Amino acid sequence: MKKLLYLLFVPLTFTACKKDSEADPDPGARVAGTYQVSYISQEVTGTPKVELSLPVVVGGQTIASGTATVTRKSENFIDGNLVVKVQGNPDQAVPLTNVEVKRNGSTYDLLLGTNKIGTADGTNLDVDISQPASGTSPAIRLTFKAKKP
Repeated sequence: MKKLLYLLFVPLTFTACKKDSEADPDPGARVAGTYQVSYISQEVTGTPKVELSLPVVVGGQTIASGTATVTRKSENFIDGNLVVKVQGNPDQAVPLTNVEVKRNGSTYDLLLGTNKIGTADGTNLDVDISQPASGTSPAIRLTFKAKKP
C-alpha cells in the first residue's frame, strides 16, 4: 500500500510545479506602461505630411515631446492615450480604446476590430492608424514610434 501511495505521489510532484521560464504575463500586462514617443507622423489629405523626431530640444529647452500611456483593461485588451505637447499650444491627445492585443511570435499585434494598427514587444510600441475620408472630413493617417524609458 505504501508503494502504491508513493507511485501516485511522485508524478503529482512533477506536474504540480510550473517552471519560472513558463511564467509569462498576459499580453495586456506585457504591453501596458508609459512610453516616450521618438517619432510621429501625420498625413491629412490636401496638406503636407508632418514628421517629427521627438523630443525637439532648442537651446537646452524641450519645445515638443510625446508620451503614450497604455493601460491594461483585461488579459487581451488595452486602452491607450497618445499626448503630444508643443510649447505654447494646448496638448493634443489621441485616445485609443478597446485595442485587442494578440501574440504573434515574440511580439504582439494591436488590433482595432479586424484592423491591425500596430505592434508592441513590451518595450517598443509602433502604431499606424488611418481614418478614411468621410463627408467633408479628409482622410487622416497617424503613425508613431515609442519606447519605454
